[in-house]
Amino acid sequence: MNPQKYPLKTQEEIFLKLILNNKNVANILDMGFIDNIKDWYLVAGCLNQTIWNQLTDRAVDTDIKDYDVIYYDKDISENKEKQIQRKVQEKYKELNINIDIVNQARVHLWTEKDWGLKMRPLISCEDAISSWPITVSCVGIRKENNEYIIMAPYGLTDNLEMILRPNKTTVMRESDFNYKASKWLRKWPELTLLPW
Repeated sequence: MNPQKYPLKTQEEIFLKLILNNKNVANILDMGFIDNIKDWYLVAGCLNQTIWNQLTDRAVDTDIKDYDVIYYDKDISENKEKQIQRKVQEKYKELNINIDIVNQARVHLWTEKDWGLKMRPLISCEDAISSWPITVSCVGIRKENNEYIIMAPYGLTDNLEMILRPNKTTVMRESDFNYKASKWLRKWPELTLLPW
């Protein structure tokens, strides 16, 4: 596949066709989030790994350990986040998969303690997606009024060409990029790694 020869609309069509072959992705998008929060996305690894599995003739859900769902809620209390996590886990319970649910408005409160990174507060889900250390992860999707909304600030070419490219606009470090890239390369050696 060589997506750079296709217009962006065609790249989006290829991306959608591939990710919707994963029934878990399709089901999460069809089920949506919880009614009172509109700013949410299914993001990152479950999307690019679904694509890579098909491009390398593996089963569509091979080595996908969880499905990351992000949302943005200005109420940054831990109790509110836990309440929303419980509601969403209950909503997706029948899918029988691991779901990781994170309020992006709270991320700056724990990154220094957990990762040793001091972050500015994120202002939206889109801001969060743009900040991750590898461009293939900087992708999110949700379904709204029967239309798929794709957030891909660095495009879709790297996802479809299996290229691990560093995102140096982030506060993440070279070590964060290398850690994530090395994990993926062990599972998908067909990936192309671009240096930091």
